[in-house]
Amino acid sequence: MVSAQVLALVLAVLALPVLIVAEPELIKHIIVTDFHVFHDRLWKPSDRSRVEALSVAGAQGDRWRRVRAVVSPVFRSRKLSKMHALIDKLSNRMVNALDVMAKNEGQFDAVDTSERYVTEVIVACGFGTKSSALTDLDDPYLVNARTIFSASMFRFLCAQLIPTFLRHFLNIKSLTTAKEIDYFKNLLQHILTLRLNSGQKYTDFMGLLINARKEWDVTLTDNDSQTHYFISGDEEPSLSRQSSTEAKAGNPWLSDEEIVAQGVMLVGAGFGTTASTLAFMAYELALNPSVQQKLYDEINGAIDSDGEIPYDVLTRLPYLDAVLSETLRLHTPVPQLVRVAARDYKLGDTGITIPKGMTVEVPIYAIHRSPKYYPNPDQFEPDRFLQENKFNLIPYTYLPFGGGPRLCVGMRFAFLMIKVAMVMIIRKYRLSRTGNTESPLMGDQKFLSTKEDICQNCNVMGRT
Repeated sequence: MVSAQVLALVLAVLALPVLIVAEPELIKHIIVTDFHVFHDRLWKPSDRSRVEALSVAGAQGDRWRRVRAVVSPVFRSRKLSKMHALIDKLSNRMVNALDVMAKNEGQFDAVDTSERYVTEVIVACGFGTKSSALTDLDDPYLVNARTIFSASMFRFLCAQLIPTFLRHFLNIKSLTTAKEIDYFKNLLQHILTLRLNSGQKYTDFMGLLINARKEWDVTLTDNDSQTHYFISGDEEPSLSRQSSTEAKAGNPWLSDEEIVAQGVMLVGAGFGTTASTLAFMAYELALNPSVQQKLYDEINGAIDSDGEIPYDVLTRLPYLDAVLSETLRLHTPVPQLVRVAARDYKLGDTGITIPKGMTVEVPIYAIHRSPKYYPNPDQFEPDRFLQENKFNLIPYTYLPFGGGPRLCVGMRFAFLMIKVAMVMIIRKYRLSRTGNTESPLMGDQKFLSTKEDICQNCNVMGRT
């Protein structure tokens, strides 16, 4: 018999069975304990573009293990710390743009500004080149990144709702679009060729992946990754260094084509999620002045004698972590996590058998908004994520970046971009709502979106 406490429903989406699992202990089985059964996502390799199939986000099986083992160390705190100064510099460019807005209209579009800033950071830290997105609306990096993201969201929904045979008939065979993907692929291939010929070492992500050919020594087993991650300080998701023939299948490094694929997916996966989270964070702070003041006080108290906030201090600001965590709870980047059963599987003690090939969905958005796990779930209350309150948080009820071995590898990079930008903004400005600031958000504005009217027309006023 299925327990009354188990929320596990079978739905039919266009005649395709979907099992929705929302019980925390069962979620753990799906994404961690029995990850070997549910390691693949909904789109099969034949449904993906070559770039997607080679990337850590889209690879499957042994290829995924090998790519993940190489890519994960690139996003470790020690290496991210070396990019802090560059991100800080680009945040200053963003603030300069806000200065102009504050003097002219006194308002800013948080989505547009966030997308421009994130574009410049990804291009600089990812590929060692320069974007002018903050000052040029026609910047090619910005234009192509926006197109990739908007197309990806549409095709992601198609993956959820349209059977494979119909996707092929409609020629929807990829989460991305060829033209914009080719733009970044050709750019990165050119940069890679120049670097391989020069023999110089670079500290951006592409350079670190090239260097990893000589440094690779990390393996990953099914239960190694952080299984349940709350944003807290500078913790590192755990990686095993034990011998693993599974992770070392094939060459213990990335091919040129695989390096290029990781760079393309850094744009595809990192642009929209990071920019939207930063924009939603600004939106919530504009609507919650007491939270904004408390965050300002923490930031102001962390400034050193040189007027700066060092990397090791920035990554350990508890209230900043709590505000970011609560933003991600209310506005989760991906509303559901989807996996496909690799074989017939008995789901815990529920009496349910999941047949091979069946889709399993974890409704992240619904869990994050459930009063069962979060009192006053629609209220923005960062204190729920402070250390003294974390005992109230139930494992596997907070999954903004997924969980288990497929936890987003670029999560820490996204956090750093968001924290640096928000600290820079709050140090200098007060954010407040205007008559045009919508609250509560309606419909698809609650989800990941690039709609201009999500956070448009927030007031931005200089602090005295």
